[in-house]
Amino acid sequence: MIVRYHVAANVGRKTSGIVPRALALAMFVACNKAEQPAAPVVPMVTRTDSAGIELVQIAKLDTSALETWEIGPQPITVIGDDARGDAHVFRSVRGPIRMADGRVMVALETEIREFDSTGTFTRNIARKGRGPGEFQDLSAMQRIHGDTLLVYERYPATATFFSPSGEYLRRTTVIRPRANEEVPGTSFKAAFPDGTLLLAQRPPGEHLSKLGVVWADSAKPLHVDITGKLIAEFPKHWDHDVTRVEARAGLTAQNKAHMSSFPAVPRRSVWGVAGNQLYYSVREKFEVELWSADGKLKRIIRMTTRDIPRTPADSDVYRFEGVTFDFAPVATPFVSPIANVESDRDGNLWIMLDKRALEGGAPAVLVLDSTGAPIARTSFKYDPALASKYRLLSNNRDISADAVTTEALDADDRQHVLVFRVRKTPALRSPTAGTR
Repeated sequence: MIVRYHVAANVGRKTSGIVPRALALAMFVACNKAEQPAAPVVPMVTRTDSAGIELVQIAKLDTSALETWEIGPQPITVIGDDARGDAHVFRSVRGPIRMADGRVMVALETEIREFDSTGTFTRNIARKGRGPGEFQDLSAMQRIHGDTLLVYERYPATATFFSPSGEYLRRTTVIRPRANEEVPGTSFKAAFPDGTLLLAQRPPGEHLSKLGVVWADSAKPLHVDITGKLIAEFPKHWDHDVTRVEARAGLTAQNKAHMSSFPAVPRRSVWGVAGNQLYYSVREKFEVELWSADGKLKRIIRMTTRDIPRTPADSDVYRFEGVTFDFAPVATPFVSPIANVESDRDGNLWIMLDKRALEGGAPAVLVLDSTGAPIARTSFKYDPALASKYRLLSNNRDISADAVTTEALDADDRQHVLVFRVRKTPALRSPTAGTR
């Protein structure tokens, strides 16, 4: 094939000529390449619809296209140094919340303590008692719209509200006790941003059942307002979602009386609130359901992971306040790819992954937005000296856009509250393709 075209002479005069054979061949190959369609690119996320339910498949996790959210390595606030006085000594922390101005509110069983941004105790905003803003059995505390605090008391079930400045606002009765009820049949799971509640209700007639060395707790999720009016209920297809494990050593009469506070692990599921949605995750595989607040299944998120055979290194022994707990009786032959699920104030899901879940290793935490799209990978950059002093707990965390407030135990099992800064680094490159 001979390609004819015009070339310009040094004097600017156009002449007709014949392209040399080697150059013509190169141009022929280039033209053919240009005519060939580009190879298809596999998107990170594919979306399909099935009877009004969106199926989200994380087809190819590309961590280089995710932001990096680094937590740590040093806490910006440390609360719990007993050398600073009795107000810094904790037991049974029910929720630490970091306010917009850096103050930290720490809920305990019968009181709420306020600390400034440096970790210095300033005052009690709630004490033990039965009057307004007082508690006998505080169960949980969460931040809702603005910086309003919602405090749930387990028995009787009430919702109490405090202003961002810590002033008592009001209290309402959520659930009235059933007749002859010794153990509350309803427990708090989470609060929606508008102040309505997600409760776990044990169906009438069902009680904690002792199976070997664990207590199985079957519950049904209910969305209610602060007066207990039902907004929506969700299917009970996550039976026995919690197991409370008995102590195998160190049990005393005092802590035996507080069986409900003993360590508990999800047996088959993890569920709670992320923004305006209820999330539900099974533990045998990577699958997360997102339900609307009115009780409709809207989205299912899936990702293919590896089978992880359980090894001796995956021991489920836990020690707290001199008591040893063994989770082996409820352990499965395979380790779950999802260790836990949490949510932040922006409605994102923080999926704690086993590092063996993916070929080549998995990020410690995969952050998904409210639509199920991966947006960040997260990990604690923990100072070695700090790691030898504290053991972080993954429950009762308060996660905002710029900080993680978490509980920790020191070597003597004394409780502390630590605040870590979140540093966000842009992705190394843009995703290879969008969703489809």
